[in-house]
Amino acid sequence: MLFRLFAILLIATSVWAKERPYKGSAAGDVLESTFIGNPQPDGVPFLREHAVAEGEFTYLGRSNVQLNWLVSAEVIDGELVYLTVGTFVITGADGDSMDGSFRSWQLASAQDSLIEVEVSHGTGRFARARGIIPGIGRKQGNLFSYSLSGVLDF
Repeated sequence: MLFRLFAILLIATSVWAKERPYKGSAAGDVLESTFIGNPQPDGVPFLREHAVAEGEFTYLGRSNVQLNWLVSAEVIDGELVYLTVGTFVITGADGDSMDGSFRSWQLASAQDSLIEVEVSHGTGRFARARGIIPGIGRKQGNLFSYSLSGVLDF
């Protein structure tokens, strides 16, 4: 009986969620940078940062974003690559929010980074939000910007 209830809930959740195109962009400032190690191309995080951004996103409208991340470096196929792994919370003007994690990869010789955002939770109309959304970002000093374009289920 418990198995049947779980199966019904799983099916109902997938029926309620709807795949929708999702786009957005934001720009922001790093508020806090802390070196937590020596920068070495060994995959061990050496920098922790906290940042805020403002942007415009499909379904959320004008939004505020809180971000925290760790930066490490590795040599991949003979090239130095900066890897960033972090978490985010994005809140729309109406108070509904989404949160999750993100990763980015940037060649030391490039200005832009590739981003992958994973939405795993939400509130309000985004309570069932899930999705992996690709994007592109750029960071210069304490300023950064990014744009996303993909699909979101909610």
